[in-house]
Amino acid sequence: MSTEGCVWSAVLLLLFLIALLPVGARVRYDGERFSFRLRLGRWDIGGEKKNAAPVTDEKKAPEKRERKKKKKRSAIDTVRAISGVAKKAAEKLPWLLRRVILQKLDIAVICGGEDAAGAAFGYGLACASLYPAAGSLAEATGARAKDVSVDIRCDYERAETSFTLDAAAALRVWALVTFAVWMLIAFVSKGDR
Repeated sequence: MSTEGCVWSAVLLLLFLIALLPVGARVRYDGERFSFRLRLGRWDIGGEKKNAAPVTDEKKAPEKRERKKKKKRSAIDTVRAISGVAKKAAEKLPWLLRRVILQKLDIAVICGGEDAAGAAFGYGLACASLYPAAGSLAEATGARAKDVSVDIRCDYERAETSFTLDAAAALRVWALVTFAVWMLIAFVSKGDR
């Protein structure tokens, strides 16, 4: 085998191994602080993101307006393109969800209110929405029962409802790339019509 063939083989092997790496995300919210961590394999590629006011640069705002004026596109065409891509994404979403590895999903809600009826109503709403949603998500991703925990309580002494979330999921790079290619093809084919 020639040197060039060895180099190409090594590059292809490296790309194949990268495609097998999982891309993981961990989301936490404890009622006051939101954090997000992104990982590729064992390496962190995204840090903690905390609640902060968005930084605005006053110099960039006029430039954005000028660019928007130059790119005048019909709103109807834009909505049609976006809706077509969204329909294609909705068709392929079950395929992508089957490839997600749900490692952890902990949701805790303590319902409270100014009166007992308000707390009980909030408890009912939380139960009616979170239990089926967590069950559907766990079933779609093939998560184990011990990895999914939903705890909803009603506390008549609390003035307001508190909520905490701790979730971790992973997805192989090849699944993301495949999904992105499908979306690109859907967008390009939608643009041809």
